[in-house]
Amino acid sequence: MSKYPKLTHYVSEIDRLLQSFDKKCQKLSSSQQKEQDKHLALFRLRDIVGRTEAPAKTWRNF
Repeated sequence: MSKYPKLTHYVSEIDRLLQSFDKKCQKLSSSQQKEQDKHLALFRLRDIVGRTEAPAKTWRNF
């Protein structure tokens, strides 16, 4: 018996359902869009090295 499990391309029934849902419902609600924008801003602030100006308030407009 192998020490490492074999990789398969198995996709569960639940994963298929979620993938089909994601394809059908691609438009985000306004609150989802605000949350996505907030996390994108956090991602940019975190990954910018040598930032000199103070960051804007992250939770504004949420």
